[in-house]
This record gives sequence, structure tokens and C-alpha cells, in this order.
Amino acid sequence: MRNLIFCILFRWLGDSFHITWSPGICVTIPKHFDNRTASLESFSTCLELCAERKCIGPCKRIERKGIVNLATYGFENSLSSFYSCE
Repeated sequence: MRNLIFCILFRWLGDSFHITWSPGICVTIPKHFDNRTASLESFSTCLELCAERKCIGPCKRIERKGIVNLATYGFENSLSSFYSCE
């Protein structure tokens, strides 16, 4: 099982949610956070972040550890789903 925390605002501020999932499964972001997430805590997990629901592209691999500013990868307010790349 993997852990991930999403936040609506950069610098780990604003509304947040925590999710636990199994690697190899596509996870669709809850509607309240769909296309609103600005940062996440990856807990040292490699992720493929996708702009569309059901892990449909475009997707971007994020291998950075810890808190990730999604704007750095062109994904601020455009994340809809993800899966583990490990």
C-alpha cells in the first residue's frame, strides 16, 4: 500500500486529502480536487500524473521525493488521475 497527500494550494496549504492505494492501480482524483491540486506529498513514491480521468494522457512521470509543486511539471490545477511507476 502507498500513501499520498494532495493539497489545493502550493506550499502545502489549503484543503487537502490523504489517499492510500495499491501500486499498479489507476486512481482517479475525487471531484473536489479534480483539476484543483497544486502540490502533493509523494512519500518517496514515483508517480505518473495524468491530466485526464482513468489515467489517460497526457501523463508526466514525477520521481521527486517529498513535497512536489505541480506547477514545476506543468500540472498545477490539471491533475485528474495517477498511478505508481514503481
